[in-house]
Amino acid sequence: MMDRNSSALTGLLINKGRIVFEGYKDPADSNRKMHSMSMSKSLTALVIGNLYCDGKIHSLDDKAGKYATWLDPNTYGGTTIRNLLMMASGMKKQGAHGQPIKKAYIRLRNQRITVPWTLSDKQHHTRTHEQGTNHLYNSGDTLALSQVARSLGGFVNNFNRYIWSKIGAEHEGSWMIDKRGHVISFAGFNATLRDWGRLGMYTIDMAKGRGGSCMQEFTEDMLSEQIRNERRLGEAGKAFSGYGYQTWIMDNGNAWWVGYGGQRVGINVKLEKVMVVHSYIENYMIEAHDAFNYFADRD
Repeated sequence: MMDRNSSALTGLLINKGRIVFEGYKDPADSNRKMHSMSMSKSLTALVIGNLYCDGKIHSLDDKAGKYATWLDPNTYGGTTIRNLLMMASGMKKQGAHGQPIKKAYIRLRNQRITVPWTLSDKQHHTRTHEQGTNHLYNSGDTLALSQVARSLGGFVNNFNRYIWSKIGAEHEGSWMIDKRGHVISFAGFNATLRDWGRLGMYTIDMAKGRGGSCMQEFTEDMLSEQIRNERRLGEAGKAFSGYGYQTWIMDNGNAWWVGYGGQRVGINVKLEKVMVVHSYIENYMIEAHDAFNYFADRD
């Protein structure tokens, strides 16, 4: 697959914790951190799950504004954590590729604006659907979740405590932040290829009950369809039939962390298999999905 596609930069296959394939093309290598784009959304869900199972979040049906009190109670602050996890806030996105306002990613990345400002009533956010009724891909939902985590001891602190410190990472990871230090949770994590694989295996461990029954239940829900993807014209995720918690789900049950431009982590919990690819153009994802389906179907 990597040989046939010039845009592929990395490839990794893991079977029950053992690497069975690892490949790189310039400028990628084993020491270079690879950007997540929207794969970081799934990491945000894992942070929320850990906070919930640790008792810091009392219920996934609590509204986000109960914790992040600065969120607008009429929009993101009035949306339940569960509906934010499912990207079912019903909030209208104003920018391309699911961005809550126009050019949110580049403006946050270049530290021109902040996450709270992006979600505030100054942006005139409105609902197009009642929350919980439709899946509408909107990165504002992820930002609201990270604000909940920020209110409970800091997003990065919680990510490090619950996840990064547990995976045996080879290298440092890094999160992009806005000009006030708020994490850009919808598209802002960087890690080396093998550490991305470790994050996939951590998720399988949680779904297998190796992190306790609460995280098992949460991660099972995260990696299974919670809401149907209607595959609306112009919407993201046409390859996927459903959505879990900040994670895309295929008809065959395989779960996918998906990043713009050809970044993917595929997860099959039953057979404990993980695939990671990074790219600079998203022009071979059907082949990548088929390759993982073939790999995951075999013991």
